[in-house]
Amino acid sequence: MKKIIFGTIILAFVFMTSCDREQNTNFIQYNWKLQSVSENGITHAIHWSEADLCIEDAYTLIFINDTIFQLNTGVNKAMGIYHLSEANLEISQYREMTSVHSEDKIDQLLPKCIPTVHTYKIKGNSLILIGDGCRIRLTR
Repeated sequence: MKKIIFGTIILAFVFMTSCDREQNTNFIQYNWKLQSVSENGITHAIHWSEADLCIEDAYTLIFINDTIFQLNTGVNKAMGIYHLSEANLEISQYREMTSVHSEDKIDQLLPKCIPTVHTYKIKGNSLILIGDGCRIRLTR
């Protein structure tokens, strides 16, 4: 009986892991809206309305293809290069194409935090990008 229970647990674990891998490889097909940026445990949430934004697709992470993404701030257009594996999403480059100064803390943190991203988590409809001392939470 113990062998059957143990075998069932192992089979369930393998099934759940394979579902996670499928979900992890498909998340780049969605656009993700930025919700918050945390730096050293301090979370800064997005406080904006569509009418307040200067940039189209502001605070939206868009995976353009298998290596390029776009993540504009509230005032600057920005793109980058990423590398995706089963467990890691590594950002190798992130550049703002415009250079408008903003007093908004999120606009200041994104260019600092995005280049440090080295892994991610998916929880329900949330994508969490994890970097050196930073966490970026986005939702579908």
